[in-house]
Amino acid sequence: MHWLPPDHPDIDPGMRMPGEVRYILDGGTLTDGEIGAVCTPAGELAGFEFVDSTQVEQRMKPVDAQILLAALRARLSGTTAHLEGGQHVGEAPPPR
Repeated sequence: MHWLPPDHPDIDPGMRMPGEVRYILDGGTLTDGEIGAVCTPAGELAGFEFVDSTQVEQRMKPVDAQILLAALRARLSGTTAHLEGGQHVGEAPPPR
């Protein structure tokens, strides 16, 4: 879970509600059949792709890459990650 405060640079100043909470949920490992069955809701998502974790920093906004990598680190250590403004709140999951 990640809280972006209203003054974070990735928050659009025109948002109706200040700040934003973002979640990353671990859906496990998908089979080829499950990947083939994924459908994106019309008008909600333009698409999806799977990339190696080493590519996230080049392909995502910096704060989104931080969130994803914190979630991956938490998964590998068997715990959760809570962030605020891109920084861990409390103890960070240990590296693996």
